[in-house]
Amino acid sequence: MPRCIECSAFVQRIVHPETEMVEKCVSCGRCCDKYYEFADVQKWIDVVLLERRAWMHVLFNQRGIFSSLFLASLVCCLIEAYAVRTTSVYADIRNRKAFFPATPGGNLSGEDSLQLVRNLRSDMLPLMMYVDTWPTLFLYASMEYFLCLIAAVWIGVQSLRGVASGQDDAMTTWATSVSLAYTAKVGYLVFLVWRIPIPLVVVVDFLFLLWMVRGFSITASSHPSRFLAIAAFDCFCALAGSFPSPHSMEPTSHILIFRLCVCVWCLIIIIIFFYLWVKKNIFIIIKLVCIHYTASTVLFFPPSLSSLLSACL
Repeated sequence: MPRCIECSAFVQRIVHPETEMVEKCVSCGRCCDKYYEFADVQKWIDVVLLERRAWMHVLFNQRGIFSSLFLASLVCCLIEAYAVRTTSVYADIRNRKAFFPATPGGNLSGEDSLQLVRNLRSDMLPLMMYVDTWPTLFLYASMEYFLCLIAAVWIGVQSLRGVASGQDDAMTTWATSVSLAYTAKVGYLVFLVWRIPIPLVVVVDFLFLLWMVRGFSITASSHPSRFLAIAAFDCFCALAGSFPSPHSMEPTSHILIFRLCVCVWCLIIIIIFFYLWVKKNIFIIIKLVCIHYTASTVLFFPPSLSSLLSACL
């Protein structure tokens, strides 16, 4: 059911069928959805700028957009697979020093880039092994996306448990929110065109996190803020393994498996948190937060902790 983007109240319709003008909200008296009168370019600029009303329009009032966002998310997974593979190869090259000759000062940052014109050269292409690794990496990235999609749909349905008429809308809204957040990864295209240092790729992940939090803040606006904070925290944990450490020499497949394990772990924690919150077991939630932090540190062994222990041993 459509909503007013100003006060989030439910409305029967946005556009009057006879006058074809946007109606005013009964609750707040303002225009229900001004983006029906705007061009698509202006609407998507506001979405990129995290404008709340623009996100309300896309998530609640613009129907039929999920299929387009779904395909765009899969394309972003494909681009992310390229970025992960290229980053892993350059990290391995930098550590082994087996390909690039030594440069004055030992600075190889001039060669570390996701730029296509550099990585598709005849001397670099055999090292990248895109034909052999790209399908597998794309599969892992897609599994991560589907896992987030399933978790979001489950939370959306549970939030309206007992209200059969709103569950379908909740599924579509939460799935659209996740897919819209994943399209933020189209920012990798900037790195594919221009020569930008690879360490700055983390900016795209940070942008994805902001979009995910913005989507959750709208779809879960009627839920306790603590649950929203927990969901955002677990999204941040899932992003912790997005790219290999510059000092990592693990195979790329292991890196993606690590990311998948982190996402599965975060999904389990989100489900448990949500169940306990419904049951009002606040003290158990506090204990579970401590267990989650300890287990994440021990089981998933962050690269920084691993490097520290290796240095000590």
